[in-house]
Amino acid sequence: REGLGTGNVGSLSILGTDKEAGALDRSLGYTASTADRSSIAEADLIICNNTSLEADHQVLAVDVIQRTKGGARLIVANSALGKIDRLISTLAMDPMRGTAAILWNSVIRVLLDDGHFTSAVLEGIPGSDEFLGAMDLDCDEAAELSGIEVTDIRKAAGIIKEARRVVIVHSPDRPQDRAADDMETLANLVVLLRATGVAAELLLPRINANSAALEIMGADPAFAAGRIPSPKGLAGAASQGELRDLLRNGAIRAALVIGEDPMAWGRIGAWFENVEFLAAMDWTNTETTEYADVVLPGSTYLETEGTRCNFEGRLVEFSRAVEPPAAVSGKEVLQGLAGEFGIDTAVDLTAELKSLIGDNLGSLSCFYWNTGETRRSEYPERLVATETRAKAVSIQPPLTHGEKYKKEIREVGTERFRVRA
Repeated sequence: REGLGTGNVGSLSILGTDKEAGALDRSLGYTASTADRSSIAEADLIICNNTSLEADHQVLAVDVIQRTKGGARLIVANSALGKIDRLISTLAMDPMRGTAAILWNSVIRVLLDDGHFTSAVLEGIPGSDEFLGAMDLDCDEAAELSGIEVTDIRKAAGIIKEARRVVIVHSPDRPQDRAADDMETLANLVVLLRATGVAAELLLPRINANSAALEIMGADPAFAAGRIPSPKGLAGAASQGELRDLLRNGAIRAALVIGEDPMAWGRIGAWFENVEFLAAMDWTNTETTEYADVVLPGSTYLETEGTRCNFEGRLVEFSRAVEPPAAVSGKEVLQGLAGEFGIDTAVDLTAELKSLIGDNLGSLSCFYWNTGETRRSEYPERLVATETRAKAVSIQPPLTHGEKYKKEIREVGTERFRVRA
């Protein structure tokens, strides 16, 4: 932003999800997991929505399997149910893609109609009037739209009624079962459960590794580093939606692509068809580095040092294990590039980022940059009105090396790898 004077900063992988940053800021005060994975060990009900534990979160799957063996119930909502989903779940539902929010709104509607969430409970939660005004689908309509039987919707509500410690697991960047306002709907369920005395948590595991840190790093048009709102009046996009429009309309004339490979895919590559100058930075050759006017050497996590923030918001520090072939790490290359724009990079970047986060987020820092602190929010939780509509979305192609690797791993066991006798 400072060097180029533009708000056009973001991740192509995240832009492809069609979600805006800060989706839960209004309801929870922050958009991050409300707890760490240890909450699973104490849950008596686990709800997995748009989360393929078997394919995408194998480590988290172990925690869930162990807890179900310990007696916890499991509800799964996934349009393509895996073996684990069917074998260990108390209730497995396969809603039509794009209708998950309709499904969970209908479950909430059943709980409201049955008096589980009483008027006294609702009166104590800000935003309840607008929330109730948007609950315009009855159970029969929701069943028709989602493809889930009314009996299963009611069964899900009945299981939730009996739970005292609930953990909801939802992958915000998984495109297969993404739905309009799905995160907000699940947050509403968490807020309502907490208001009745239930210990409810929301875990947001990511498909794209380290993407939970993108907002606090400033890799989003809406936020500068430290999750500070982007300066007003800055040229370019002010939101992910605006940046998507600029890309789709071919309005971008120059770009620096770091670690992603959009030119390998026709639909995403078309976003750059009008660029007059393209620079790419990566640790190996890609279609995008072949296409670029200038290529800068990147490095893997083994060849550099720094920090990551996982989906729990936990800060993980790592050291350089081997020297990069270019003799400089990707971070050092970016620092040199910043220096060409007159930006002072002779600072401890980790310490500077920690200071920015602490100054801007205060008590909410523990959800984004956690080094062992107890997660506690002083923000008053509220209910938000959500849209009960289905929205068709395209499946985002794998743009990073990590995504490509995961895609190949998912294909193990399919026809092209099967050995016939």
